Amino acid sequence: MGDLTMTLAKDDADLVAYLTDRAIADADDLRTAAYRGIPMFGNTLETRDKYVAVIFPKHITAFEKQLVTAGGDYFGGSSTMSLADVTIYDAIAFYGTKLLVGAEGIEDPCGAVIKAWMDRVESNDRIKAYLEGAQYQKIAMKPHKSAMGY
Repeated sequence: MGDLTMTLAKDDADLVAYLTDRAIADADDLRTAAYRGIPMFGNTLETRDKYVAVIFPKHITAFEKQLVTAGGDYFGGSSTMSLADVTIYDAIAFYGTKLLVGAEGIEDPCGAVIKAWMDRVESNDRIKAYLEGAQYQKIAMKPHKSAMGY
């Protein structure tokens, strides 16, 4: 997947590098917050509830604002999927939405913009093949509401 570079209206390698680095850092911030909120990792139900009700939605709001502000179908205003999208998708899906699916009383904080973007990422042939393939199926710890104590 090494060809996942942003395609911007203005060819600017420094901007692409900055936006990619920012996306990786933002995704890492979400992962770190999740690790602090997942009961399976020794955290309390109170920290889980704060992560689910406050912290995860704040991250989603920030990601949505970035996506809308930049324009384009993908992060940074790119017209093609890039490493930034794959990194942010991983953080949102695997440290958020997939952990909450089926949890009673929990609403998905992702709005229409993020959901449409996630659909675009998931429709990529390589992403789709990975999610449906043997490599993904063999992962020992898949995100599930039980990790959150639901």
